Amino acid sequence: MLISCTCRTGSVPGFRAMRATISADCTAWYGRSNFPAPTNSPRSQPRLESAASDLPAPSNGRHEKYAASRGMNGVTLIELIVTLSIAAILLAIGVPSFQSVITSNRLVTSANDVLLGMHMAKSEAIRQNTSIRFCLNPTSREWRVATSAGTDIKVGSLHSTIAVTAANLDTSITNHVCVRFRSDGLSYDLGNTLMTNGSITLTLSGSTRAINVKTGGLHVTSS
Repeated sequence: MLISCTCRTGSVPGFRAMRATISADCTAWYGRSNFPAPTNSPRSQPRLESAASDLPAPSNGRHEKYAASRGMNGVTLIELIVTLSIAAILLAIGVPSFQSVITSNRLVTSANDVLLGMHMAKSEAIRQNTSIRFCLNPTSREWRVATSAGTDIKVGSLHSTIAVTAANLDTSITNHVCVRFRSDGLSYDLGNTLMTNGSITLTLSGSTRAINVKTGGLHVTSS
């Protein structure tokens, strides 16, 4: 049972005396009762803490439910069809262009190989002060830089899809077309005559690269 001792304030004569009397009576009553005197700390605090400790920890039920729903998401048949259609269109546009790039790179690389082989033969002829030849087999597409005695200095090959044709070159070696370089750095044909209009033409998928051998030097043309 809770008994409170209160006093309304107001402009009553002898208010202080009345408040003192009531305070004394309340103190006397608390002293006679079995209840402890009120303190500043709330009595309900331990019970609140105990109750709070018994409550289950908060869970992320909404987050777990959201994550589960996201994990269960998929694509519809219409979305799949649209995606595949776009991929097919991109492939149809990109594959021919990509194939064209591959073809061009193969052709340019092969032409550069032939040109570099001829330059090597020319440099070796000047350095060794002797005759060096560059020879290419149009069938096997193998090329080599070799001395007049047949000693190989450098050997290489072109891509198997490259078609090779030649004109006005030395054909004294079976199945080969050759360009001979002497110590003066100039190119000669079989009869030791200056080569003025020789060529090796490489073709792939309708594109061509021609390595021209003339008195003035070596150069590549495309068509």
